[in-house]
Amino acid sequence: MRYLTSQLSYFYNGIIPEKYRQKAVPFYVIFITAVSVTLVSLFGKDSLMIIPAMVIGYAALKYPMFPLYLFFATVTVTPYLIPGAHRIYSYSLVLLIIALWFCRKMLMGYRAFEYSRMLLGYIVLFYFVLICTALNNGLTVLEINSLVRYTIFFPLVLVVYDMYKPRLTLPIFLSISLPLIVSSYYIFLVYMSAGNFIEFLNLYRMKPAGLFSNANVFGVMMIFAAPFWIALAIWGKKKYLRIGSAAIALILTISLLLSNSRSAIVGILFTALFYFIISKKVRYLLITAVLLVVIFASSPVIRIITTVGFRYEQGTSRRVDVWNNSLDIIKRNAVFGIGSGNFPEVYKPNLKTAFDKGFIGSVAHAHNEFLHAVVEFGIMGLFFITALFYIPLKKGFLLLKKPLSDFDRAAVCGSMGIIFANLGNSIFHANAIQSAGGLFPPILYWTTMIVILKLYKKYEGTGNKLILHK
Repeated sequence: MRYLTSQLSYFYNGIIPEKYRQKAVPFYVIFITAVSVTLVSLFGKDSLMIIPAMVIGYAALKYPMFPLYLFFATVTVTPYLIPGAHRIYSYSLVLLIIALWFCRKMLMGYRAFEYSRMLLGYIVLFYFVLICTALNNGLTVLEINSLVRYTIFFPLVLVVYDMYKPRLTLPIFLSISLPLIVSSYYIFLVYMSAGNFIEFLNLYRMKPAGLFSNANVFGVMMIFAAPFWIALAIWGKKKYLRIGSAAIALILTISLLLSNSRSAIVGILFTALFYFIISKKVRYLLITAVLLVVIFASSPVIRIITTVGFRYEQGTSRRVDVWNNSLDIIKRNAVFGIGSGNFPEVYKPNLKTAFDKGFIGSVAHAHNEFLHAVVEFGIMGLFFITALFYIPLKKGFLLLKKPLSDFDRAAVCGSMGIIFANLGNSIFHANAIQSAGGLFPPILYWTTMIVILKLYKKYEGTGNKLILHK
């Protein structure tokens, strides 16, 4: 990069000597005007994206982690900020990350490629089963899309593993949290418009989500950020870092509750249970739980408000229908599954009413991580999804027995808190393996798992490196 900038500087100085640069101002004006007019005439309003693209390209060349931070900060909100082009954006950015990583490895002397044998073995086995299930009943368009998606996704996972260093934990979670903090601001603005409690409750039932059009997507994103900041506020030792983490955790937790994403709230409750247990404060958890049960049971008003706010009957019954129908699909395809990506098409016959066909339209997944994996991959699906929870949690518990630094202990607890939040959320959603859609949210889950695996490697002194060239 230094060589490139020095050559550009040399080229610039060679064209316009320093003593003539004052006189060259008209040339700059003419040149910039001509380029601007040409871009507008060729690309129309899309030409506005050229300059940001050039800035991103420059930053990506100069700072190796910048494209990855940008990806984490934008991948979840681009469907709502640039609808229709978000897939192109996210996949283009991922391919840029992989291409730049490869160029640095092959051309710029960064010889060692770090990898995990366990992670690599999992990916190879997963891809083998993915191809077998795809070929079992004949290859469909949806399966081809899923294969293409995983063909991009898994190299990204390996690149993230190689690029990640424990010192990068904080900026990674900051980049993930940035759109959530902005969304929280907009959620707060919505609730501030409520004139009384009835209006507030109506807003609560509407599930505002800030930059996100869907509160469940916002909630899923939340469980990849809030547990980390809560852990840093509890186990961190640096004063200002703890204060900042506590502030972010408070903002995210309040906005999560206000978003009325029940599945994400269940996930955060799993995180809270884990934090109480490892802090050896279970008695306080039990006391809090008993008080909440007593208050809920003794107050009809609170029961009514909670039922209206959380919409127990409608939301739960819909998911129960999906679960039952998914179990029927499993019975018919118990061994090999239906193939990756086919769930929306296979589930269509279960949408029988006018409401189902018109309002729901399509069901993307089984609304349960374990069910969805078994539906698509058969018996092996249960192994795949169980391993995705077991591996990071096992490594995390082993790490907690070691003399970790204060920040690393907080990072391990925060990452495990995210895994437990996803375990709770998995009752209602599929986050770790998702065959349809884009690269979110699975890449966030796998990145969290990588944080634990690399910290384990740091303290165990284990790991694998592949020398690409000499």
